[in-house]
Amino acid sequence: MKLMSKFKQPKLTLLLASLFLIIIGVITSLSFWLPSSLNFIPKSFQIIQFWGPCLSGLGGIIFLLSFSIPLPKSLFIVGLPMLVIGATSWFYTPLIIGGNPSNEGAGMLGTLIFIFIGIPGCITLLISIALYGWIRFRKNRPK
Repeated sequence: MKLMSKFKQPKLTLLLASLFLIIIGVITSLSFWLPSSLNFIPKSFQIIQFWGPCLSGLGGIIFLLSFSIPLPKSLFIVGLPMLVIGATSWFYTPLIIGGNPSNEGAGMLGTLIFIFIGIPGCITLLISIALYGWIRFRKNRPK
């Protein structure tokens, strides 16, 4: 019972904003895997699809913040899985594309996952560690 009292009621506006960002991020990320005939994003706005994973990650962080989970912990919870998924993408992309690991399509998909999910996950994880260190430094600083 005491554990449940630690978390507050989620703030509705933050919850809705986070769900909106996650949905927009997933929809724009799906356009990577659709054939060009089914691509629904106009050519002039296709740069937005590169921001899809970042929007989903930001939505996940805001979702955790809506439940009053502190910012460094929220960044860590989102950044670590992004880093693991992005850094190990060359192991599972042959299963998605089919064929062997030396397949050119699997290598390219692994590279894209690493660039657009792994690197932002690494940056998010480093920011969470820096924020946690800064909070500990400010707390233990002599006055």
